Amino acid sequence: MMRMDEKVGFTMLIDVLRGSQRYEVLEKGYDKIKTYGAGSDISAATWQQHLLQFLNMGLIEIAYDQNNALKLTDAAKSVLFQKKKVDLVQFEYKSKKEREKQEERPKSKKAQLYDGLFEELRQLRKQIADSQGIAPYMVFGDATLKDMVEKAPTHLFQMRQVSGVGDIKLRDYGQIFLDTITNYTTTKGNTRVDAHLENAKKEKSSVTSAQVTWQLYTNENKSLQEIAEERNMTEGTVLGHLYQASEEGFDVDWLKFVSLEEIKIIEKAIETVKKRLPKDETFRMIFVYEYLEEKMSYVKLRSAVAYRKKQEV
Repeated sequence: MMRMDEKVGFTMLIDVLRGSQRYEVLEKGYDKIKTYGAGSDISAATWQQHLLQFLNMGLIEIAYDQNNALKLTDAAKSVLFQKKKVDLVQFEYKSKKEREKQEERPKSKKAQLYDGLFEELRQLRKQIADSQGIAPYMVFGDATLKDMVEKAPTHLFQMRQVSGVGDIKLRDYGQIFLDTITNYTTTKGNTRVDAHLENAKKEKSSVTSAQVTWQLYTNENKSLQEIAEERNMTEGTVLGHLYQASEEGFDVDWLKFVSLEEIKIIEKAIETVKKRLPKDETFRMIFVYEYLEEKMSYVKLRSAVAYRKKQEV
């Protein structure tokens, strides 16, 4: 995409990746690009799924006012230049004859429930898309829905681990899809839950205390004090849980606890304290707290450090 100046859409991009010889590709000189034909061993259908997953992850976007050209987002820079890993859901595409032969065989109960949940999620996606006047794939692609079925998340932080579910889509759609999955898996089948989905839930149901705190903070928008009172713990412990969740990749808005101006003051204080610290002395945040004459709370100090760390990732 970058080598083609972000001027092409899905079809042209896939054609170049697969080494197409069609006239328009050759006329524009795209066959001279270094990566021309680099993905010739991957089917066009698979490339389509990969790109839709990139779209759902927020790595690329469609410029509808520029003939649907694909554009790289800021998030793509960490993939291109910082070697950030991107996990994609893989699918096996079969020929029409193979699909027809497979459809002739009766499906197992597990397969029926799998397909049933996928259809439930697909219908939910359509309802949301219709209400917002957007295409269904802009909510979630099929690859993401299938990964939801496979992982059967039971909490928002598990939903965040589904391929194609970023922080924004988790906020906008996470809970409603989670409710649909939970409702389906607890009402279908003779044993109330299909064995496949039950196993997936068991594997994913080990909830840490930090994850519970993160969900209260994110989904229910509760303050540190409210969470502390509800969970019978100190605000410092609650904040520590949010740090842990942030380390695990979950989004935390640290600017709720400290302003950008305060962050600059704290960063300068940390730098000064470290320079003055004897070589045999271990740096501790209490030194910064005392240096700032106890005018900055530990919540602000620790939030400033977490915010900066997040910006560096």
